Amino acid sequence: MGRFNDKCDDGQTYYDRECTPNEIYCLEHGFEGGYDAISDSCLEQAGVGGGSEALKDVIEKSTISPAEDYFNGKVLGLTKNREGDQVREIRLGSDHPKKFH
Repeated sequence: MGRFNDKCDDGQTYYDRECTPNEIYCLEHGFEGGYDAISDSCLEQAGVGGGSEALKDVIEKSTISPAEDYFNGKVLGLTKNREGDQVREIRLGSDHPKKFH
């Protein structure tokens, strides 16, 4: 069973609405060395001697609760894009939000 979703396989984490290989998850979160399955860690750089952080800690730091996500998105109209930049959605009499940076 993968992390945070019983439909994900081992070696995968539920991220961005799909099961994502841990290697990709680590790379997407700024760990240039990818993922080490033996230590279950994201690596800051490839090779020996680079720093690492436990995958569970990376997930914990970057995950927000569904309640916080709802409050930010629906109540405040704030969301973040893939780069982590805050984007405010303003509805201007349309069913389609306009995005402003």
